[in-house]
Amino acid sequence: MNARPSPGRVVAVIDPVGPGGAFGAHARAFGTEAIAVFTQRFDDPYLRMTFDPADYAAVLEHRSVATTTRILRQRNVCAVVAAYQTSMVAADLIAQQLSVPANPAATSDARSNKTAMKQAWTSKGIACANWIQATGAAQAATWSARNGFPVVVKPEASAGGFNVFVCHTRAEVEDAYRLASTLPQPFGPATSTVLVEEFLDGDEYFVDLVHSPNLSRPQVLCLARYDKIQLANKASVCRGFRSIGLDSPELQPVIDYVIEANKALDVRVGVNDTEFKLTSKGARVIEVNNRLPGALTPQMIHACTG
Repeated sequence: MNARPSPGRVVAVIDPVGPGGAFGAHARAFGTEAIAVFTQRFDDPYLRMTFDPADYAAVLEHRSVATTTRILRQRNVCAVVAAYQTSMVAADLIAQQLSVPANPAATSDARSNKTAMKQAWTSKGIACANWIQATGAAQAATWSARNGFPVVVKPEASAGGFNVFVCHTRAEVEDAYRLASTLPQPFGPATSTVLVEEFLDGDEYFVDLVHSPNLSRPQVLCLARYDKIQLANKASVCRGFRSIGLDSPELQPVIDYVIEANKALDVRVGVNDTEFKLTSKGARVIEVNNRLPGALTPQMIHACTG
């Protein structure tokens, strides 16, 4: 562990890589000390490049909630931030133990696992794509043929569009299932169950929200429309971002719908990114990434708004 004296206000940043890699530098700019906590080793070259240990007063290896909480309590940590896809469950548990603002640990799975997310929406009447949790390639292909092509095959926990496939035939679904269930993610192993869902027509959007107990309603940071293309094992390479005014009257009901989709997942604290489509059947939420968005979106927001 590398350490420097604590100035008073201290925040713990869990897995500060990818879009969350800059949390340390920004915390320091606000006069706040940041401690990096890693739940695992990140070997992906891009993710490794996004972390600078010089931005952090300490760098810890997370071995257990009890041990990490004890160390952070000694450092008088006042906030815990989930910086990457891998950090959400651990961040909720650690924040709960420290009694600092947090999203409920009991519902962490709904914010980090795409199948659990769909289950939460379905149980609370939030409109989303038809879906199935597939345990085998044949089951995935049979459901897809019955539901209608195209379909989307994706890991239940992923980021950056890795191993996400748009499939038009049974054979493509079976191949995608095998890849999604066996190829490891850049940040962890593959899982044997895979999410298969209806492909939604229409334009795709994202909206970024700030959630806080001090706000009566989540604050909208950014709203944009964009395109996705498939490249190798990524079906969600983003391009062509077109920013949309936050006061667009036709999108206000959609923002209300997105906020309800976040409430259904028990989101209470932090900045997150929600992907949705405006389909022929109406707005349909795709997924909530309960962390900073990728695709350089934070940098874009900062450049546009300061």
